[in-house]
Amino acid sequence: MEQAPATILIVNTLGLGLSAPLTPEERIYEICNYQSIGAAIENMTLEAAKLGLGSLWICDIFFAYRELKEWMNAEGELAAALSIGYGDETPAPRPRRPLKEVTTWRN
Repeated sequence: MEQAPATILIVNTLGLGLSAPLTPEERIYEICNYQSIGAAIENMTLEAAKLGLGSLWICDIFFAYRELKEWMNAEGELAAALSIGYGDETPAPRPRRPLKEVTTWRN
């Protein structure tokens, strides 16, 4: 995060709270919110790649959660961070394993 020219902090404004006691229905609501946030972040990483930028999706923001929340002064739960910039390197894609090696079909 320190090296990137830009870091987007993603906030779940609909979040009920990470430590809040939740009913089963509220827990499902919270899970659905975070799935939507994950999809949005993935779309941002794909768009960044399309523009020739590198990105790093940082899920473990809890090392600085309190400081970031105070600095942002935003309502909601801090969900993740996405650092964006021009990469110093361009690693080759990882080799793909055949589908039959990573999939188990069950009847």
